Amino acid sequence: MQDHNDDGPACLAHALRNAKRMLDVRKIPGMDVEVTIACEEVIVSFVRGDTTLVALVKDVHKKSLTAVQEFATEQNYPRVIVVYQNKCTPMATKDMQTAGYECFKMQELVVFPLDSHLVPEYTLLSEEEAAAVRQQYDASRLPAIYTSDRVQRIFAGKINDIYRIVARFGALQAETKYRVVREAST
Repeated sequence: MQDHNDDGPACLAHALRNAKRMLDVRKIPGMDVEVTIACEEVIVSFVRGDTTLVALVKDVHKKSLTAVQEFATEQNYPRVIVVYQNKCTPMATKDMQTAGYECFKMQELVVFPLDSHLVPEYTLLSEEEAAAVRQQYDASRLPAIYTSDRVQRIFAGKINDIYRIVARFGALQAETKYRVVREAST
């Protein structure tokens, strides 16, 4: 098993690669282009197409968050994902929630959860596919996948979206289940 030191270059490289893979899973189009945000706390940042800014920062606090927010506003990026290495202040967490930013601790992205053979295949259903599932099943009775679930955070499904989860057990027949996104209790 690889050792992923929190502040090592291998950890940073894995988190950066997996942040890009997360955007692939979400089917966000465009090329990844590295950009510079004028703040010493920002380790590296890139944009995907004209919609998404991803910033990897040492710590999230007023100064670093302000730099990211100003860059996102100036360049008109509607989606911002902040990945932090060490800590995130409670005020910064609140400010990011208010702004609609997503936030991940770098360790969450070092190992990509969808890579494990123990994790079933997840598919976030389109509106048409979800409507078909709702016709077949009572969606209010479907088991939940919570907004705080690690895989759910990778896909960024919205409340009441539906996932198809296919588990494969060797030579046995695959088992298909459905889960509906519910708000995580705090």
